[in-house]
Amino acid sequence: MRCGGEATLAFEYLRGARSFVLFGGGHVGRALVPVLESLGFRLTVFDSRPEMRDSVRAIAAGSAEAARRAVVIGDYTDISPVRPALETAEFCFIATHGHLHDYEVLKQVLASSSHLRYIGLIGSRAKVRSTRERLRQEGIAAPDCLHAPVGLALGAQTPAEIAVAVAAEVVALEHGVTVPHLKLTGP
Repeated sequence: MRCGGEATLAFEYLRGARSFVLFGGGHVGRALVPVLESLGFRLTVFDSRPEMRDSVRAIAAGSAEAARRAVVIGDYTDISPVRPALETAEFCFIATHGHLHDYEVLKQVLASSSHLRYIGLIGSRAKVRSTRERLRQEGIAAPDCLHAPVGLALGAQTPAEIAVAVAAEVVALEHGVTVPHLKLTGP
């Protein structure tokens, strides 16, 4: 400074909102929305049922987090309406209202998003094994970022507990922490 004075500057790193795409606005998806938003994620929720728009929007409506939430209604056979959100997201979670829908969405996500760090797929171990086998038969490789069954091994049973297990898995992944996953790694 010209006058010989001093100035002290303080810098604070503010991380931008990370993007997360949820396929399915049912019980687990609705339980996961506020948890992920409280962790600073910007959410896009995709569902095929028009009534889910108001249901998902009603979660903590009016909160600052709700302003970072988009709800898109479309057919699970064509996820192109959320492709822009998926292209900027690092994380996605698939829990539609049917195994066939889950598989259809998973195939499209795998075909269009090689940059995702996390793809969570809800389902029992039997469903996940058959899904992985189906992918293999169709010549589609299951990437390491596919977490199926999804979540940490917390014994989660209810939608709220599953939401906590999924969010905890994402936090562990972000921090590079080794934790007990439910994820199957082979067929």
